[in-house]
Amino acid sequence: MKFNLNGQPARTEPSMKSINSLNPSAPKHTLSRSQKGRTAYFIDVDNLCGTGLAPKHQVEAALIAVRAKFQPSKDDQIYCAATAKAAFYCKQYWPNCSVRVGRGVDGSDICLLNDADPKWLSQRFERVVIASADGIFAGLATELQRLGVKVVIAASSQKVSHKLRAVAPVVVLSISAPVQYVSHSQFNLFAKEAK
Repeated sequence: MKFNLNGQPARTEPSMKSINSLNPSAPKHTLSRSQKGRTAYFIDVDNLCGTGLAPKHQVEAALIAVRAKFQPSKDDQIYCAATAKAAFYCKQYWPNCSVRVGRGVDGSDICLLNDADPKWLSQRFERVVIASADGIFAGLATELQRLGVKVVIAASSQKVSHKLRAVAPVVVLSISAPVQYVSHSQFNLFAKEAK
């Protein structure tokens, strides 16, 4: 299923709550052998860093925080999306992750949403961690929960979209990147390289 820029399903579907919340006596979703204990991570690096021009140490600090909090296993799937330079740093730090390069407004978000087919995820993963505070992911989180997948939102601060906060529990990551001051000329160099 694809999502539009508002995080809603691209096709118009009736809004449904979880079957279990409508009927508490309904059978619980049973996990297949390929799902048990597996987690898919969708990491919006630009959002965690607070900028699309994050330097290497800031990208690494964000990824370290995700790893420290959730401790992904070898059976988990990691999807990262960021602007070109930050995406390069992601792959350097976490070689086994799938990296997408986002361009333009909401570019990273759209890359992650394109990789996040709820039906496919529900057949393979018990849990999905969405590392972003952007409301564009609310539709995905809602659909995953409807399909029986546990969803957790991981954010770098308490400033999480109301739409996202309303559909899934939020975990605030402790991202502690060393402060690195950048001169005006270095910032201009970063901006040119990011284009």
